[in-house]
Amino acid sequence: MGKRKVIVIPFLTNYSLATGVVIYLINLVKNFNALADEQKPKLIILYGSVSPIEDIRQIGYPFIRYCQLDKPVPFIIRAINKAWRMIFNTPLIRKEYHADFIYPAYEDPAFVKIKHKIFWKEDFQESYFPSYFSEKEFAFVQRFFETLKTNPDYQLVLSSQSAGQDLRTFYLAVTNRVHYLRFVSLLPRLHYALVTSLQLAHTLPAHYFIVCNQFWPHKNHITVIKAVEHIVSKGYTDFAVVFTGKTTTTRNPHYFGELKSYMATHGLTSFFRITGFIEREQQLLLMKNSAAVIQPSLFEGWSTVIEDAKALNKFVLAADLDVNKEQLDRNACFFERTNEHQLAELMIQSLTAGHQVVPLDYADNIRVFRKELIQLFDLDANR
Repeated sequence: MGKRKVIVIPFLTNYSLATGVVIYLINLVKNFNALADEQKPKLIILYGSVSPIEDIRQIGYPFIRYCQLDKPVPFIIRAINKAWRMIFNTPLIRKEYHADFIYPAYEDPAFVKIKHKIFWKEDFQESYFPSYFSEKEFAFVQRFFETLKTNPDYQLVLSSQSAGQDLRTFYLAVTNRVHYLRFVSLLPRLHYALVTSLQLAHTLPAHYFIVCNQFWPHKNHITVIKAVEHIVSKGYTDFAVVFTGKTTTTRNPHYFGELKSYMATHGLTSFFRITGFIEREQQLLLMKNSAAVIQPSLFEGWSTVIEDAKALNKFVLAADLDVNKEQLDRNACFFERTNEHQLAELMIQSLTAGHQVVPLDYADNIRVFRKELIQLFDLDANR
């Protein structure tokens, strides 16, 4: 067997800041763990004090090293570095990582010895909804693409062809090599006996829909609420909609309150169950038992919710985004993203006649993803 590839993975966020990124990185490690032993790379996980590092540790990956970046530096090293920097304008003792790859990459002097830097752009939401982003966030995105442009050897991973089109639209000058890595959901073992207790805990009727999005403005909960208003006006009352996800956001601190106010003003509160952020198994069980999963977002990169629904063989009512159509080739109906009447009609169909689900062998999707993973990091060269 050849020398194992070494990959540095920055794991520097948490569920509160970026749930999707955390799930993405955990799934990345899980997929590495499922490869043949000779294909498994060595992983160096960079993490901070707020990172949910135990979720990585419990995977039990055999070739892994953990480095806490915000761990206190011993006094003697700080003193030596301070003195050396005063004389030579550079630290004497500096951490450097030696690896074949870093993914998702970012610029740092500690990475100068890493051979291949592969960056990741999950989506181009800031180009479509600039009002949701601060000047600091815009500046970060601009630096990101300036970094790519200055080094043609840097590579970029996107999650969809739709994102590739956005790259060509908004950043035509970026000519770095682009890879497409369409991530998949890895479902935990589900205890279906818990479904009844979950329904009782949330006072759910037999028929309910579920929306698994954080309460951010672009997630478009209002269209779902207005669709429910339309359904109720037609006499359908024996159903509910479950909203899961964090209820706070810096993009519009009033967003959640405004939605609740609309529900109350229009007499709709009793049709909604707002769970907040819940454990992944509970969310998946509620999805599996729902009449349909609704994905109403005005913008998505590559939706984890849709991948979960595909893995569960659930029908999806999705906004008519190009990326949603790319991601869903069966078991879905699409509605104009702000047309509550179209969504209402699809929900009524779910309640009255249901939707025929064409079975999907999601294991095929997982195999394709792992093949792309092996190619991206040249893992067959381990053999």
